[in-house]
Amino acid sequence: MTQLVLPLQTRSATGRADFIVAPGNERAVAFIDSFPNWPAPAAQIWAGVARVLAKGLDALPHGAQAGLLIGCAVGVVLALIEDFVPKHLKKYTLSSTAVGIAFVIPAWNSISMFLGALIAWGFAKARPAQADRYSLAVASGFIAGESLIAVLVAALVAFNVLGAG
Repeated sequence: MTQLVLPLQTRSATGRADFIVAPGNERAVAFIDSFPNWPAPAAQIWAGVARVLAKGLDALPHGAQAGLLIGCAVGVVLALIEDFVPKHLKKYTLSSTAVGIAFVIPAWNSISMFLGALIAWGFAKARPAQADRYSLAVASGFIAGESLIAVLVAALVAFNVLGAG
């Protein structure tokens, strides 16, 4: 069996003018069009990554290419240090993953993680057996709980139960 090939003309449709707005998608289109005022800072960062991938490095603002190269170099150096530093010094090295994530997430997330780690460290010093047993579960619960609440708030805003902002 062979497929019937029709000689239909096609064209690329990647621009905003190519998209048909209908009652079923008008709220979604309005949300997309509201960029850069999206509620999630990480979404803005990934949207910027998508723009660079779509338009090339020339789409970056002045000076951003140099910043990109510096960031890549620092990430590589941190990863190499993490891999090759002697074992007794490993606890003093910076994680390239942690540093990278700190630039993607909002500052309050980084501060919350630091405070949580500080509390867990103090708990481990005061009660090592309980800390070993409960710290990971409690931290995971806080992370999951915050995420669930964020999804709930976003849904309530989307359904006009809560006001945005």
